[in-house]
Amino acid sequence: MEGDPRAARRQGLCQSKNPCLIVRSLKAILRTRFGEVHAVNDVSFDVRIGELPGLAISLTVLSVNYMGDGLRDALDPKIRGR
Repeated sequence: MEGDPRAARRQGLCQSKNPCLIVRSLKAILRTRFGEVHAVNDVSFDVRIGELPGLAISLTVLSVNYMGDGLRDALDPKIRGR
């Protein structure tokens, strides 16, 4: 395994201190009929290689949750009758 370049590359990535994603000054403004909602304002963060699996799982769970909410809102007769 010592001569395997793929193993060395994997080992180098896992030990890397450099972030693989850098986000600076993130803003999210939601416009509603009542006005603007500033959900996120001037947020900055770095994502390192070891944090990517957790980030991917979190995004997947959130997206499935929002899809389920949308389907429930669209298909539930109690909610649709409002």
